[in-house]
Amino acid sequence: MYNFSRSSGGSAFRRLILVVDDDQDFRAAVRDLLVDAGFEVQTARNGQDALDMLEKIDTPALILLDFMMPEMNGRQFLAARRRDERLRSIPVVILSAQTREWPAVCWTPTRRSPSPTMPMS
Repeated sequence: MYNFSRSSGGSAFRRLILVVDDDQDFRAAVRDLLVDAGFEVQTARNGQDALDMLEKIDTPALILLDFMMPEMNGRQFLAARRRDERLRSIPVVILSAQTREWPAVCWTPTRRSPSPTMPMS
């Protein structure tokens, strides 16, 4: 189980969440909910923006990722994340209306358990 309240390196709080979604209203709504809950939030419009942002910000505790986006979609972002040693360990929750391909996208042989499928609609 991942601990969202403290970093693995000691007592410093690690409460940054990256929200990646092409819908500006959805990003704003999720950001507002998370900020109200005490999290620091960064947002990105698509997978490429998220990768660019991850070069500049502290490592987030979690990435909330839309699956269907222009430029770089969720599948492409996850592939790029798996190739990057420093991003690979960041947990990702996929928030999308698209559910057919999730098991293939979320499950890898190195994971201990499959990711749950929970459509957002």
